Amino acid sequence: MPHLITSLSHCDLSPTSFRRDLLPGLIAEPEDVEKNYDTTTFWYDAFWRAGRLFLIAPTPLNLDILFSRKHIFVDGRPASRIKRKIRDRHAIYSMPAKTKPRNVSVHINDQIISCAVNSTQEAELFDGKNACLLISKDNNLDWISDYVSYHKNVHGLQSVLFFDNGSTQYSLQDLSETIAKTGVENSLVIDAPFPFGVRNGRKNDGRKNFRSNFLQDAMLNLGRLRFLHNARAVLNSDIDELIWTSDGRSIFDHAVGHWSGISRFSGTWRHIASSAENANHQVRHADHLYAQEPEASCVGKYCVRPKSITGLQSWNVHTIGHKSRFLKNLGNDTEAGFWHFRHISTSWKYDRNTPLNIAKQRDRVMEKMLIDGGILPQTKRAVCDEA
Repeated sequence: MPHLITSLSHCDLSPTSFRRDLLPGLIAEPEDVEKNYDTTTFWYDAFWRAGRLFLIAPTPLNLDILFSRKHIFVDGRPASRIKRKIRDRHAIYSMPAKTKPRNVSVHINDQIISCAVNSTQEAELFDGKNACLLISKDNNLDWISDYVSYHKNVHGLQSVLFFDNGSTQYSLQDLSETIAKTGVENSLVIDAPFPFGVRNGRKNDGRKNFRSNFLQDAMLNLGRLRFLHNARAVLNSDIDELIWTSDGRSIFDHAVGHWSGISRFSGTWRHIASSAENANHQVRHADHLYAQEPEASCVGKYCVRPKSITGLQSWNVHTIGHKSRFLKNLGNDTEAGFWHFRHISTSWKYDRNTPLNIAKQRDRVMEKMLIDGGILPQTKRAVCDEA
């Protein structure tokens, strides 16, 4: 059962004078921009697949001028017929290459930055499998274990693609071993220590602005194109989200069984007991046994079949397709959803540990599914059995 670790072949412009401009309309504190806005990553990864060389990049803005045959060289020769797909938070550049190149480079005046070209060999880990794609930094290893175990036991998860965004609390080897111990068939942990994006960006009208979060959208589409193109179905969710279905079928079966190849579902928050909010112990998913009254909804996620009308489109954090009205509502699934666990967080975006003054109701249906998922501790299981 392969459980592998790898890195990306990225290009960074730090040795040059070129820097990515600040996104137009992005308002943020200077410290937030300096720490979290990616000004120097030219591309995250370079790989070859089926006669084309791909470069997966952050939204280029002013750097797009460098993606030309004047500056991009493949095995020492100017690149030709560069095709570009520039989205809100990422870009995909591709060019023809009959065989896998050894390297790709950017030439800026007298400076040359060269990178090896990766293959898609690791995609075999996901071929025909029920897979999930995760992006995480310093999430507790117990949380990761609970997430993978639950989806393996309840939904038949088989393979995990995990982008680690520069965790400092444990090693990549520790992370890989944690995933392997859950019993899933395969996993691939990828070192991706790039700036995630401005944490508290705003628009001119005061609304939140997430457009500088290049990394997450880029990794979703890197996963789609390099690793997951032959997977049976792929679940896109986060460590603090557990998926449920109400009809006995797995979320992967929901996606595969719909003609559009996608299951879209919304979420609701789950909370720990009020008496435990100030307790000095590590909170787990299974501590969140209470629903909020009235229910508070969360922006949706999805499970998608890569080789489908939807799966072949751009993958985004909450949607599929690039501003497509036709694709927007395909596969809305009323028999699936997710629970969003408030305290399963490092509070990297905002404080999720402060107690909330809300009404709560114990969720017995969720308790049973956590038991079925093998992540409800024995002490709480006894309480559930007695109820």
